[in-house]
Amino acid sequence: MKITKNKFFGTILLYGIITDLLVLTNIHFLYIRAIIAFGFLVFVPGLLVLLSLNIKKLNLWESLVYIVGLSISFLMAIGYTINSILPWLHITNKPLSLAPVLISLNIILPVIGFVAYKRSKLILANIKIPKLSLINKIFFLIPLLFPIINTLGAITLNNGGPNYLTKINLIGIAIYIFLIALLRNKLDENIYPCTVLLTSLSFLLMYSLRSWFISGWDISREMYVFRLTLDKGIWLFKSYVDTYSSCLSLSILPTIVKVVMGLGGGVIFKLIFQIIFVFHSLTVYLIFRKYLKAVLSFIASFLYFGGVYYNSTFPTLTRQEIAFLFFSLMFLVLFNKKISLRSKNLLFVIFGFSMVVSHYSTSYIAAGIFLFTYIFTQLYKFIRVKMRGVKGKYKDQFYLSWKTILLLFAFQFLWMFQFSVLSNDVIFTFKNTYKNIQHILSEDLRISSVTNSIFEKLNPKKYTDKELRSYINDNKYLYINSDTYSDNQTDSYLPTIKENELVESNNPYLKFIFVNLYSILKYSLILSFLVGSIIIFLDNKILIDKEFSISIIVSVVLMLLIFLLPYVAHVYNFERLFQQSLMFLSISAIVFFQRVLRGISNNLLVCVLLLICLGYSYYGMGLMLTLTGGSPTLNLYNKGFAFNTFYSHSEEISSINWLNRHYNGDLVYTDPYSQLKFFAFGDPTIKTDDKVIPSLMLKTSYVYSSYSNTIKKTNYLDARERFTRGVLSFNFPTEFFNDNKNIIYNNGVSEIFK
Repeated sequence: MKITKNKFFGTILLYGIITDLLVLTNIHFLYIRAIIAFGFLVFVPGLLVLLSLNIKKLNLWESLVYIVGLSISFLMAIGYTINSILPWLHITNKPLSLAPVLISLNIILPVIGFVAYKRSKLILANIKIPKLSLINKIFFLIPLLFPIINTLGAITLNNGGPNYLTKINLIGIAIYIFLIALLRNKLDENIYPCTVLLTSLSFLLMYSLRSWFISGWDISREMYVFRLTLDKGIWLFKSYVDTYSSCLSLSILPTIVKVVMGLGGGVIFKLIFQIIFVFHSLTVYLIFRKYLKAVLSFIASFLYFGGVYYNSTFPTLTRQEIAFLFFSLMFLVLFNKKISLRSKNLLFVIFGFSMVVSHYSTSYIAAGIFLFTYIFTQLYKFIRVKMRGVKGKYKDQFYLSWKTILLLFAFQFLWMFQFSVLSNDVIFTFKNTYKNIQHILSEDLRISSVTNSIFEKLNPKKYTDKELRSYINDNKYLYINSDTYSDNQTDSYLPTIKENELVESNNPYLKFIFVNLYSILKYSLILSFLVGSIIIFLDNKILIDKEFSISIIVSVVLMLLIFLLPYVAHVYNFERLFQQSLMFLSISAIVFFQRVLRGISNNLLVCVLLLICLGYSYYGMGLMLTLTGGSPTLNLYNKGFAFNTFYSHSEEISSINWLNRHYNGDLVYTDPYSQLKFFAFGDPTIKTDDKVIPSLMLKTSYVYSSYSNTIKKTNYLDARERFTRGVLSFNFPTEFFNDNKNIIYNNGVSEIFK
């Protein structure tokens, strides 16, 4: 089937007109406006930009990820432009409201479309629909069920039901990936990227759709930035002077998506951003596919997106999801031999700039990886050519240039230093890293995430009543004044450590076996990352670009540096660096196990690799807790620390809404996790404090009691500066508040005292 450019661009024009009509008439029947507008925003701008750049010879999957990346870049760029220019020209003070956004899109996209039309050939594409066998059709259809079943599983849990659906689906996914790996010679290769998209989406939705409201940690403050931008119709950094406000992925991007699609902010963060993020998983697969066979690329990508950080943390870090998409696209375009050097550099810069404005610390690490990769590449070339006497044309290809790296750093500098908070954070980090360098081996400074990034500890550190009370007494002088409670009033309340709920193993013998298997798996993976990286760099027979292998070594070195300079990990979570580096280290693991297990059959090798990946993935998800015991995960359980703290109950939101209407200006005391919910749902004028400790509280204050405080009688204290990222759980002072305050709101789950 031949597609002429007249038919193609005519179809895009018609699609745009239909989108405009649906948006202007506000037709929400069966979510038709949201669905049509989503397709338009996520695919059309990037498609037109890609065609205008006249980039050819890309396969379907490569084209798809470039299109999505360019579309998101375009939306942030056009949003930032009208946000800056329209108020300056006194056209409107709400440039991010519907009318300015829609008009701007209808002016700029036709211009890009005209350029793309002129640069396109008469016959744009010649599509041949492949004839698939019955077995291929079945295996293409099965993954469509994965996100649907996990969505139903999350809904069932939200309604207080069991986790059977989600567990059955996870087992079904495991069986399916074994089958597509073992039947690889009979299946179409396109099954693998398709499975990557749908499986990674199902993993993300398993967590993101828990609760009817947004749940998690950073996502609450991310929602706050979005709410401020949406309410004002303009992004103003001074509205909330914080590093979060510097992220266009939280302010401008979701605001444009909201006004065009007409969806609520919760749906955008819980669903739309997750759908966009799965293209990052596909990008990672495509990077691996350049160096590994299809089945091994799939296994390596599963190791990447099956990890606990990907599926249980990324859904609460949406700014980082967008930044990681651009980070992976930078590497994909860098090592894509089908793209000309000029187009390669242009796309690299576009994705690099987009990453910088999406998330600050992700861009810091990325800039460091690119810079040191370039430096070590130059050093490698010097040693290879000068010291060893290699003559003639250099056989390895190198793509990073000092010009593109300089542009990336220059833009990062300009973007960062216009926000004093960002620049001060960087300076503060360097100062404290230098100051604490003599404590390089100190466990007190080394946060728990540095050593627990691959797996959580089965037996996390327990704190004592003495440590808790000592911390409170040491901080009294910061709070005590004539308006706080006296010692006579507060002496009756004794803070006492409470243990968090755990899942107990049903069989001690099975627990012993699986705990030890877990330990073997953990250290095997760590070994494979380190040794595999060295093998890739030293063995020239491995067909991996030398520049990419140097990037792998650089990522390992960066992780070791953060481990040895632990203060840095207080600023940039080691778990995030690990996930960023896993984009390289997954290949190292595959290469390592190939070497160790050479001599066995290919099918057996594939089975062993899949068992390792599934063990790593499913342990982190909590599927094996009935065997090993441990802390319940939010994606599978309605109990435990994660559920008690991060899950948003409707009654909690109701009590916050009541306080929004009746707030009189006094301070509101709430535990650190409930305070996050005030960011997401509270009125911006409400002042909160996260230490619900009677001896540190003002008498005239409000006290907000959440589900965890009211039902579980548990309080929390964020004392990371003293207890190395430790959060202490202890008894909530309900009796004290009953004696000294009045209950002014109570819905059975959440209470408010005054």
